[in-house]
Amino acid sequence: GQEEVVQHLVQKGASVNAQSQNGFTPLYMAAQENHDSVVKFLLSKGANQTLATE
Repeated sequence: GQEEVVQHLVQKGASVNAQSQNGFTPLYMAAQENHDSVVKFLLSKGANQTLATE
């Protein structure tokens, strides 16, 4: 599922704090889509909780 894809991308060097052109982060998008396991994983990898709101 989604968590496995995110884990793979992070293992390959993807930033958990990358931002889209609109400023949205993976954490923000995962929360918006109710992907709780992805949210927990991203937080465990140091995702910044305030980036999407700055």
